[in-house]
Amino acid sequence: MPEETTVGYFQDGVMTIDQALAEVKSWAGNPHQSSAYSNSALAYANAMAMAKLEAVQMGLTADKGEHSQLLYVLSNLQYWRGDVAKRAKAAIKARIKELS
Repeated sequence: MPEETTVGYFQDGVMTIDQALAEVKSWAGNPHQSSAYSNSALAYANAMAMAKLEAVQMGLTADKGEHSQLLYVLSNLQYWRGDVAKRAKAAIKARIKELS
């Protein structure tokens, strides 16, 4: 099986949340990867800014909107496999924990 390509570079296997979301968008946007889960993950990742704005408009913090949206993204990554997937999921989980 060929090695997965990555959107960005990361140091020591650790991704930033922005790199992780870019990887999610790259994986989920691949037409060969199309499924209900990948399509939903892509939609939720693309709507991150809107989720933050909506949270603020509802009297919450942008962090609360990001937290909720990341949970939706993560729940739709269950069939994404490989080293890049593990690193991206770890970055998303770490950010969720930071925001909790």
